[in-house]
Amino acid sequence: MKKEWGKPLTSVQEFVPQEFIAACAADEDYVTYEFWCDAGRGEYKVWLDSNTNDQYDGGDQSITIGTTYHPCQETHSVTVPKGTSIDNVFPKGFIRAYLDLGIGGFAYGDYIPVRIWRGNNNDNVHCTTQLHESQFHISNPS
Repeated sequence: MKKEWGKPLTSVQEFVPQEFIAACAADEDYVTYEFWCDAGRGEYKVWLDSNTNDQYDGGDQSITIGTTYHPCQETHSVTVPKGTSIDNVFPKGFIRAYLDLGIGGFAYGDYIPVRIWRGNNNDNVHCTTQLHESQFHISNPS
């Protein structure tokens, strides 16, 4: 018996849900912090207060991405589970003005305390001068 080729057919069925289910935790289980990326005017270097002593010293880690940081002047929203320490979301750190003198030299300014957000994927740097949790706009507080 000889087989004959036939054009493939595709059939599509529409999915119609019969019930609604909650696949995620309820909104009240999360807190959203809004902050303004406002720290500094110009070019800066950024350090994380790695040893959590609230002062810049040799124990602090440089986290500047690229050559320098500059504030984007935008408001960012960060949503985290309730009970997450603000220090885990926005660790403390410092920025310091960086001025390229153009002839192979550079100058630094004073250290400025900031809160740092590393972005959703921990691959960016945003700094704010809002140092205390009470200064953040918070949705769904406990």
